[in-house]
Amino acid sequence: MVRDADRKAVADSYQRVAPASAVVADHFYRRLFELRPEYESLFGTKLKRQKRKFEKMLRLIVETMSWDESDWREDVDVEADPCLIVMALGKRHHRLHKIPSDSFEPFGQALLWSLEASLGDDFTAREKQAWTRMYRGLALTMRMGAYSKVELELGDGA
Repeated sequence: MVRDADRKAVADSYQRVAPASAVVADHFYRRLFELRPEYESLFGTKLKRQKRKFEKMLRLIVETMSWDESDWREDVDVEADPCLIVMALGKRHHRLHKIPSDSFEPFGQALLWSLEASLGDDFTAREKQAWTRMYRGLALTMRMGAYSKVELELGDGA
């Protein structure tokens, strides 16, 4: 789903923005609430904690994308399997947080906007395209988790 060139573009742009990941999270939620003001009530007083989770999950996803092809063939502990973590995240968003199923589009828009706002002109069209492809795969995996009948218990981190 994600090409090698996409993985590199995502990793390179993330490396430039990582030192300001808290700002990216701020931008993300600000833009999300501009797009969908009703989502603000889903977070209540836990927004600060949610922003930290967002930063952590973004870092995990980008780090996973930088794995060598051989890394994907190795046995991975269930607790550390990125696909299962993202599926569990989708289930958690759907079941616990009652995040609407139509939220993936504004979430994706907010993610791209936050990266653009943080990187400015340094965020290339190539990188935006790579992030878009990566996010589509992520959203698909989260949807599979949200509607899966399989119980994914991965602890508190998912």
